[in-house]
Amino acid sequence: MEKLRIYLIGPPIIEWKGHSLALPRRKVRALLYRLATELQPVARDRLIDLFWNEVSDSQARRNLTHLLTHLRNALPQAEMVQATHDFVFLNPDRVWSDTYAFLTLFRIPYSAQQPQILDEAMALFRGPFLDGLSLSGCPDFEQWLVMERTCWQRRHQLLLTRLIQQNVESGNLREAISNAQTYLLQEPFEPDMHRALVEMYLSKGDAEYVLQQYERIADLIEVARQSREALPAVHRVRAALESVGDGP
Repeated sequence: MEKLRIYLIGPPIIEWKGHSLALPRRKVRALLYRLATELQPVARDRLIDLFWNEVSDSQARRNLTHLLTHLRNALPQAEMVQATHDFVFLNPDRVWSDTYAFLTLFRIPYSAQQPQILDEAMALFRGPFLDGLSLSGCPDFEQWLVMERTCWQRRHQLLLTRLIQQNVESGNLREAISNAQTYLLQEPFEPDMHRALVEMYLSKGDAEYVLQQYERIADLIEVARQSREALPAVHRVRAALESVGDGP
């Protein structure tokens, strides 16, 4: 059965039968994205809080009913959206989302995660969660966005850590180094990753890259000296590097 495909990890995309599907109203799209994130029933009360926390309960419930009507009318099949008295959800038999696909892969026990499973999960990441999306006038939805973006960034980092471990175990240091560099773009003050990257360079005998990495760390230290908040993180990086050689 053909499914509506919703991509949320990166700039949001909605596809139907291989073509982009445009939904005209921003709040309609936001509701769809919220429902697609986990493909699980979401309480009506929760949706009301996200979109209309400053109006009366009766008005908010009418607003939600109207918004659901707009969403059903905008989708290829109205039955893609299901609702009960208390909950709203997307039919997983008719809707696919990258977030749900990732969570399905991610919940496989780590001991059973083969390289192709991790590669498949990594391929779903195109950027920050719902990158570029905002919804003015809905502060609770904006707060949910911030929390979800943080959560998905952490999942990405954990996935990178698992990939690096598998890369090292299989002897694929080039890919391990690439994944470590990607991790440090997100968390430049992560001490264990700096240490692991230097150790991988040393294992390959890449003395030039070791020196370049120390130079990058020295640059971080120089920047951090201008911010007291960053200094503890820098000290942790330096302490981590002491175990593999002299710091910068």
